[in-house]
Amino acid sequence: MKKLNLALLATTLCAAGAMTSAFAADGTITINGRVITSTCTLTGSGTAGADTQNVVVTLPTVLNSAFTANSAVQPTNFTLSLTNAAGSAACDAVTIAGLKGITLGGPTNSAQYVAGDTTRLVNTVSGSTVNTQLKLASATAPIDFALTNQLTNSNATTTTSGIWNMQAQYYSTTATPAAQQVNSVVNYILNYN
Repeated sequence: MKKLNLALLATTLCAAGAMTSAFAADGTITINGRVITSTCTLTGSGTAGADTQNVVVTLPTVLNSAFTANSAVQPTNFTLSLTNAAGSAACDAVTIAGLKGITLGGPTNSAQYVAGDTTRLVNTVSGSTVNTQLKLASATAPIDFALTNQLTNSNATTTTSGIWNMQAQYYSTTATPAAQQVNSVVNYILNYN
């Protein structure tokens, strides 16, 4: 009888040992998130004015003789800032950190940029030949409007500021273009994680 109990005890201990190793931790699952009170609003400052949501940048009047073929003229500084929903104060740091990026134009708005050169915005004035471009003030290349999330926390003035120093400029493929009005519009979308 003792032999049977000893064998049963050995079997029980082996089974318990197997169960313990079957439940050993191989790794962890961490769950993170972010709770925000609202989304931010994009506002413009400098030459853009203090409008919320719809930013207007007015380029200075320029002589047509300033253009050579395929040239950008009159880079004009302005600032884009993430503010609270009312546009009256800076957006909170938690919401800014949740921003994946700002898409200017993007693949679904191809009518807003020039076919064959996605760095130029279409001039909506009939018969026009001069277009416009946007770029980060610190960059040499204009923004490619066919991409998404061109403005991110990593290319803001600091990674937590929600402020981008920008430039708008005229662009002409021809030298000395005819006199004309210039009006370009690009949609933007704030994308959150």
